[in-house]
Amino acid sequence: FDEFWNLAMKGARIAAIQHAPNQPIPATYELVDQAIKSCKAGPYSAQIRIILMLGWSTAARLGCVRQLQRQDFLIKEREIHITFRRGKGVIARKTAYTVTTTIANPIWREELVSYLASKQKWLFAKNLNVTHLRSALSAVGLEQRSLRRGALQAMAVLGTSPDILMNFSGHSSVLTLNRYLDFGKKR
Repeated sequence: FDEFWNLAMKGARIAAIQHAPNQPIPATYELVDQAIKSCKAGPYSAQIRIILMLGWSTAARLGCVRQLQRQDFLIKEREIHITFRRGKGVIARKTAYTVTTTIANPIWREELVSYLASKQKWLFAKNLNVTHLRSALSAVGLEQRSLRRGALQAMAVLGTSPDILMNFSGHSSVLTLNRYLDFGKKR
């Protein structure tokens, strides 16, 4: 019985590996910009815009971005150093991690710097939930995971090294990163 069970489990593992997960259509800069521009009204519109900007610029999970606090940011001339201390990315790495990025769009950068300088008690409202983010993304045909995958693909197309991509994504092997990037699914 044990041998039969082990063979069945091995078969299930192989089948699971061979079955590609349902990957989202990757976002593009243009679609993210459209989503950001569509968030003009509502109690959380500024926060949603900032989360989308940071999600695209860091390729981080939006849940991790929502947990950032002011002290997690160090803004230099063109660079922004963001330390993630909470969220799934930190749990997977078993430690806090920092990414260095730039916000190429000057309008995005100005809004982000202004937002971080505001004196609100919380960077993002505790009652801001995923429904608000989903609405902004679905308005342009995207889902939450689209941002992360699209941002990583955009960096890869620009020639970013696998080591840097893995720092952004948290993948521990190039093989896993390449499978995640899967350029087969296009918009």
